[in-house]
Amino acid sequence: MSATGRRNPVPESLRQAAMWFTLAVIAGIAESAISVVDGVFLETGTYSSGEIIANVALRVVVYGSVLVIIRYLRQGHRWSSHALTLVLGVLGMGSLVVPYLLWLGDGNSVIAGIKGLDAVGALFAGVRVAHVVFVLLGLLSLYAGPSRRYYRRESVASS
Repeated sequence: MSATGRRNPVPESLRQAAMWFTLAVIAGIAESAISVVDGVFLETGTYSSGEIIANVALRVVVYGSVLVIIRYLRQGHRWSSHALTLVLGVLGMGSLVVPYLLWLGDGNSVIAGIKGLDAVGALFAGVRVAHVVFVLLGLLSLYAGPSRRYYRRESVASS
């Protein structure tokens, strides 16, 4: 808080983090849409309609919750930084990256994997790469110097 009892202005780095995280959510929604279209309309998926509905419902809850937390980040609430770091930076990145690392660990080749993609697979892969990049950029903005200084000033002012 400032000397007048009002919150200090939220730094641009936190607003940028919110933007990158919002783009990551949009990419996640796009990934889900591609998967549903591929599995239901193109009939290449192996999931039942019940499994698809449950998966979509879970994603709606998760993405909706993350968007609410992002709103609090834009307002400068410190807890939202911790929540987004955990949810997007740890759990989310793990779910995006670990399966591919395990796949590579099984002796698969990135080049062979790329060559084996059909159009839908290539689209999904492109969106997945963008998703990962958006989360990483969000985390970098979240922990940039201006963001850290802002939270430090807020902590000192509130004590």
